[in-house]
Amino acid sequence: MIIMQTALWNGEFYLWRCGICDDIQQAFTEAEKLLTTSAVT
Repeated sequence: MIIMQTALWNGEFYLWRCGICDDIQQAFTEAEKLLTTSAVT
């Protein structure tokens, strides 16, 4: 579970920082979706 949480925080930050998502909340939602649907392995 700790690894998943770390991957989520990491993904969230990079999605937001690289401008893929407009805000941190949108980045959180997108990172969670990507990780839970196995779009990212």
